[in-house]
Amino acid sequence: MLFTRGVFARILVANDFNQKKAFERLVDYCKWRHRMQVDLLLEHDFMGKEDAIREFMPTGFHETDKQGRPILIVNAGQIKITELLQCTNPESITKWIIKELEHTWREKFDRCEQAYKPQKVDQIRMIIDLKGATLKQITNKHLNLLWKEISKELNKRFPEFVHSIVIVNAPMFFESFFLSELKPQMSERTFAKIQMTGQSSPACLVEAVDPEKLPAVYGGLCKCVAQCVYSDKGPWSAVLNVVDFQNKQLTTTEVEFQENIAAREEFKFRDDSDDEKVDLLDQVSDLDKLKAAFSKHLPPESQ
Repeated sequence: MLFTRGVFARILVANDFNQKKAFERLVDYCKWRHRMQVDLLLEHDFMGKEDAIREFMPTGFHETDKQGRPILIVNAGQIKITELLQCTNPESITKWIIKELEHTWREKFDRCEQAYKPQKVDQIRMIIDLKGATLKQITNKHLNLLWKEISKELNKRFPEFVHSIVIVNAPMFFESFFLSELKPQMSERTFAKIQMTGQSSPACLVEAVDPEKLPAVYGGLCKCVAQCVYSDKGPWSAVLNVVDFQNKQLTTTEVEFQENIAAREEFKFRDDSDDEKVDLLDQVSDLDKLKAAFSKHLPPESQ
């Protein structure tokens, strides 16, 4: 894998431009990529568990801020850690996060730069939503270990990757927990990027993102068919996801309904003799007629 100038720049900045420390960190980074086989993660299907990870840990990219930075939304308050660990393990979850970040700097940044020329895009903006979070969930041992591992990987392997983090809908008890448990895992530079509020639509977020690109739940106008956290909507995506992984039946039914209407129209044709529209779906098929006729001649015990 060939590294971009942005990768080298982030490592230098993270080490306060100390070239010796930056070089040591770069060597460690290369060894980590080889050990984790990061280049292969983009093709990894996680043994079909990716949908389950999205369902029980709602996380995804949605649009960009005004400077073209991709926005990563983490609905932390909706994480179901018990169900999550029943279908996968912390290592796979961490690798899935790495895969998403890897795809971002390889693909999303380039697409965003093309859409926001001449703006340089090499960082993301994060929204962490704690709506629904309880003290029991926040202090869950397994969830804490998972958060610490993800925080460690983000700080160590993707330095200066995050421009800013806005924590919304934070309950009153969260701040003390954050300062005692999560802050020690972060660098001072990362900690300075975090803003925490009990509101759902803080001014710092509304001012940074155009209304049509900000989800309605955070004060914007966007209402995706699936939740915005699942849409993967942005300059990098030609096809939007329309499946709400937390409510597949609802969104799948809506999509299938529209597809069925289109399919029904394809079966309609115009009869040249009387110029009337005939709908084949409303007619009894020849196969049904054949079955009915055949059943009349079967012995009673065979019917």
